[in-house]
Amino acid sequence: MTGHRSQGSGWKNVLVVLDYCAYKLLNRQWVYTAMTRTIKYCVVIAEYRALTHAINTDECDLN
Repeated sequence: MTGHRSQGSGWKNVLVVLDYCAYKLLNRQWVYTAMTRTIKYCVVIAEYRALTHAINTDECDLN
C-alpha cells in the first residue's frame, strides 16, 4: 500500500521504504504521513540520499 493511499488510516506495524528513484515524490510531508500511520512499530529502510532529500524538501516550496 502506498503512503498516499494510507492517509487517514492507522496500522499496527508500518514499513517505510525510501529510494531515490522516486525523488519527485519525496518531501517532508510524505515522510511525516508515512511514519505517523503506525500504532506500534515503524521501520524505515532508506537510501541516505533519499531520506535527506525528503527531509530537506518542503511540499509547500514546490510551487
